[in-house]
Order: sequence, then structure tokens, then C-alpha cells
Amino acid sequence: MSSCGRRRRASHIMMGSIFVNLGLQLMVVVAQNFKLGWRKVLKEVLVVLTCIKPGVDAFRVASGTEIVEEQVCDPNAEMAYMNGPSFSQRPSLERSCRWL
Repeated sequence: MSSCGRRRRASHIMMGSIFVNLGLQLMVVVAQNFKLGWRKVLKEVLVVLTCIKPGVDAFRVASGTEIVEEQVCDPNAEMAYMNGPSFSQRPSLERSCRWL
């Protein structure tokens, strides 16, 4: 396989993992916030799609945001669920980026 083919394959794998990650985050956000109304769901979906969810979660944890009664989990648990897999995959992503 040529180096161009390897790069293309690696880029497709990376894009696939990004889309799977975004899809999973969107499913979790919708499942967690659907009882709070569509405005809250839309706001959280936009946070995910703009890729600022880790920063927003960190701000919520640092400011001590309380859990709303209808939410499934508190901000600490949400941040751990959302950021845990991305931290464990970071070394493999860095190795994949070398192909590009």
C-alpha cells in the first residue's frame, strides 16, 4: 500500500472516530436533557456540535452547578462519562496524526 493510501485510510479512520464520538455525545445529551424541554436540548446539542462541551462541563463542575431534578446525572458524572474515553484514546489519536 502506498503512503498516500495509508494517509487516506488513517484520515478516514480518524474522521470515523470523531463522528462516532459526536454521535454518542449527542445521544447522551438528548437522553439526559429531554425532560427539561427542547430549548435546553438544543442548547446542549449546540455545545456538543461546536466542540466546547469539555470546557462547559469543566465550568459547571468548577462553579458547583447543582443537578436539576429532571436530569439523569450530576455535572461531575457527566464530565467523567464524556471525557473519560477521549483521555484514554488520546495517545492512539496522536499516533494516528503522525500519518497525516
